[in-house]
Amino acid sequence: MRSILVGEVRTGRRITQIPVSDASWSVKHRATGEISIDIPLDADEFRTFERAYYGGLYPGPGVFPSDFTFPESATPIWKPTGGLRAEFLSAIEPARCFLAVLEGDYVIEAGPIWSWEFPFGGKLTVKARGMRSLFEHRYVMGNLASAWAEWAQTYSNLSLATIAKRLVQLTESVSGGDLPIVLPADEAGVNTRTYLGSDLSTVLSRLDDLSDVIGGPDIAFEPRLTADRMGVEWVMRTGTAADPLLHQTGDDHVWDSRVPAGGVSGLSVSRDATGVAQQAWVTGGGADEALLMARRTPAQIGAPDLRNYGFPLLETSDARSTVSEQATLDKWAEGNLSAALRPTQTWKMSALAAPTDRQGTPAGPQLGAYRPGDWAKVWVPKTHPLLGLLLPEGFHRARVLNISGGLDEFVKIDLMPTMEVR
Repeated sequence: MRSILVGEVRTGRRITQIPVSDASWSVKHRATGEISIDIPLDADEFRTFERAYYGGLYPGPGVFPSDFTFPESATPIWKPTGGLRAEFLSAIEPARCFLAVLEGDYVIEAGPIWSWEFPFGGKLTVKARGMRSLFEHRYVMGNLASAWAEWAQTYSNLSLATIAKRLVQLTESVSGGDLPIVLPADEAGVNTRTYLGSDLSTVLSRLDDLSDVIGGPDIAFEPRLTADRMGVEWVMRTGTAADPLLHQTGDDHVWDSRVPAGGVSGLSVSRDATGVAQQAWVTGGGADEALLMARRTPAQIGAPDLRNYGFPLLETSDARSTVSEQATLDKWAEGNLSAALRPTQTWKMSALAAPTDRQGTPAGPQLGAYRPGDWAKVWVPKTHPLLGLLLPEGFHRARVLNISGGLDEFVKIDLMPTMEVR
């Protein structure tokens, strides 16, 4: 059964479950997930509820929930009593508290609350985003009292994933920077990165930089219940130098539209060439004649050139002002071109969150068993109006990009087919 939890961002400690009239959520690959819930404050059946704890413990006016006012021994409940109290709002305080969507014990997505919206006579809508969103509000800077423009930090002989870990450790070392994040083990490597205080760059932008270069690791902050089930923690998962992609171990997930109990339907297709390029330019540090520049073409990275198949010349550009080494800039150009060689194609479908057959046996992938980045096989029937013209009937491989849904039994899944299927 799907439920909504709220808790404190800095500690991950659980405050309560929230009754909602509706909710939507999404989990995204290399991007920030989103959660939105509707709380029917005006509904008679909701206004009679009051926040209560066994043992009678409840914070007084102006007292925020904390480990002291909400000890682990207290079990939160909602029950019909004299009416909703104003302290309820302290449990959904933007920036200080988080929302979490659970499917049973599996935390689908969780992250800081950023906004409320209450149209008069309507429902209170509370919106949160995944933990990645918090790093949009943190800067790569040492814990200094002054001389910030002179600060610099170099990480050497590490994998790109471990440099990402160091950035998270750095931002957690400042006052108020602590977060309930479980960090991965260190991995040695050959990479070096220098970060300057004068750049005043966000932690998220630098994490994305590490992911976006050739061979850069996937980085995800995946929520889960703590061992005592009284809170949520986020596991920082990263790809490795040997395998930079985050994906499941074992076989591909299989969605077979021929299986009635599987609940797979509505396979739609989109194709987008707005990002296609056969030439990639990147500028680095310096000015005027001393400006670093890199250019890459398909021939330089051993890829086919679409101009040989009738496509017009299309180009892309990028600016990396913090890059001071030509070799690093060349890698950026290679990465940007590799991502732009062909039009992107995505598939979208609907599937049951927990499909079972008549005997109650799982009849397809269960929500919680697959995550963004995982590999999947999708049955494409010859009767599909579009894909039937492009592909032979059968299973075709794709990667899970996004998963979204609400409170009902269905989820929506976005996939990117592998190159040979596009």
